[in-house]
Amino acid sequence: DFSWLFNQYLHSKDIPTLEVGITERGNNLSLKYRWVADLRDFQMPVEIMTRKNKLQRIYPTAKWQTLELNNMTFDDFEINDQDFFINIEYIDADEIH
Repeated sequence: DFSWLFNQYLHSKDIPTLEVGITERGNNLSLKYRWVADLRDFQMPVEIMTRKNKLQRIYPTAKWQTLELNNMTFDDFEINDQDFFINIEYIDADEIH
């Protein structure tokens, strides 16, 4: 059932935004992320770089989720925004509750 996808992109004027907060601790990253979309049940997966040259899918929802990425720095991190029609907003991770 892909109604969440069609409803967001065909019936909403706004592109979904992936909010991301990153905390870097040495060679490790703590990633917090969620969707901000017109539809509460929007759930499109997105690919991120989880190791050098290694993409992995994450499954954001409207609720904050956390992912720990070991042996990565902020400079290594990347969100695949070439294959997904989305906005990305980096926010201060300390302000996420």
